[in-house]
Amino acid sequence: MSVILGVAEMLDRVRSEILRVTLELRWLRPFFQRRWLRLGALFAVAALVSLGVALLFPLWALLIGPLVYGVPHIFSSMRYVHFAVIERGEGRARIEFDGSGRRLFAASFLLLFAVASYRVFVTMNVFRLEMPQLSEWAGSSYLELIALMLTFFAGAWIYRFASVGALRGLTLLLPFCAVFIRFPMQTIGAMVLLHNFVAFAYWLRAARTRTEGAVAFLALLFALAVTVAIFMGAFDVVYRVAPPSRVLDFASMSVESTGRLIAPYLGGSEAFCLHASIAFAFGQALHYFIWLKAIPDQFHTSEAPTSFRQSAKLLERDFGMKVAGLLILLSLGAIVFWSFFSFQMARMLYFSIASYHGYLEIAGLALWAGNLKRVDRSEAKQLRQLVQG
Repeated sequence: MSVILGVAEMLDRVRSEILRVTLELRWLRPFFQRRWLRLGALFAVAALVSLGVALLFPLWALLIGPLVYGVPHIFSSMRYVHFAVIERGEGRARIEFDGSGRRLFAASFLLLFAVASYRVFVTMNVFRLEMPQLSEWAGSSYLELIALMLTFFAGAWIYRFASVGALRGLTLLLPFCAVFIRFPMQTIGAMVLLHNFVAFAYWLRAARTRTEGAVAFLALLFALAVTVAIFMGAFDVVYRVAPPSRVLDFASMSVESTGRLIAPYLGGSEAFCLHASIAFAFGQALHYFIWLKAIPDQFHTSEAPTSFRQSAKLLERDFGMKVAGLLILLSLGAIVFWSFFSFQMARMLYFSIASYHGYLEIAGLALWAGNLKRVDRSEAKQLRQLVQG
């Protein structure tokens, strides 16, 4: 951890020089001082850049993005799901982990490890099963569904849910489970695309003010509008001028295979597959931005962004020195680790690790719903009278 802090200090020196120059411009100061303005501007830049890259290089975005940002964003989501589950007032006043947060992270990590191990063994056919090799996204049809339910019940026990709270959370999960059991492959394919938008719910939950919540909500509307526009062909003129690559042979990736994974029931028309690949690349990039920048910023006590050293110290405070150092090393080491494998193998390993991540986010929403406390009407009336004088 001392080595990591030393590197953070060196990065902070570069950061200080950049801030010294940029903050001399008055019009840039509000972006540093106001969180809602900074996140809104950064999201706009990230969205426009992500859209441009997705339109011109969709397969490259789907190849490089997960290998660079994938593991860090998984750990970030596992860290911040806790803050969505606890009460909103507590989430604003206390931003550090307590015992329940660490226990939920540990349970999630164990489930992630179990699911990833099984997925890797099956995909590589270690067990010599009499079945076709599974894709890195499909996996075992009910594996992640089982992990989803285990996460919810583990969380319900960790947060000491009353029976009413557990039933409320299950009410949110059961329709999803029913659709999954009836249409497993279709649900898995839809989850590939739609889980990118679940992060927006966590951003909305983390917002400390109405203005910050409005920024998150407008960001969600923009992302949805662009995704719908992609599928409606609003950007098809770009493909005619600069057609993107439809196949990356060295990575065993193609627009057709991506489209068939997202919607296997549509037959994989050429136009749909291209639109699905672009929409997935665009949503995935925003998904990374939300988990790695927007949500962590919402839990800083200061409006100004933290330095690299402060971020490392906050991670150490939440997890302890050893675990924090391990998480940082795993996140940075993953980029080096992938370089020892072919792109096809690296993608298979990453998606085996990441497959549980989307279901963790859904379980977190169910835990959030189960932990909501209803306000007594008499107490609410007394509060209104007090406020009104």
